[in-house]
Amino acid sequence: MDIHLTFRHLEATDGLKAYTEEKVEKLLKYLLKPSKMNVVFSMERFVHKVDITLFEKNHTFKAQGETNDMYASVDQAIHNMEQQLRRYKEKIKNHKNHFKTPEALLEEAHSLHDEESLSVERVTNRVATKKKVA
Repeated sequence: MDIHLTFRHLEATDGLKAYTEEKVEKLLKYLLKPSKMNVVFSMERFVHKVDITLFEKNHTFKAQGETNDMYASVDQAIHNMEQQLRRYKEKIKNHKNHFKTPEALLEEAHSLHDEESLSVERVTNRVATKKKVA
């Protein structure tokens, strides 16, 4: 994955770069095929902002973090991005159409047939016992 780091109104430090790349690695488990990520660090007065934009195959995810500390802002933005990706992955996972093999379809049909025959036998047994009682 390509990570582009942009620093606005502050100096680029190696520690901040390494910390951000370490945190971004946690997001890889939620991604199917990531292509590019833009991380923008900015500072306005005493507010440190981190904007993350992730471009995946057909989707774009955005997250933002604002605190008084740049590292805390990175953590907040990564947390927000992780929540979005988790929801997205669960949505895809739960709504995916699984196509069954012909053998699985045949086995399912046999099991349905067996259940129907058992329910018919139970009904006929009940009717037979009611006739004997009457």
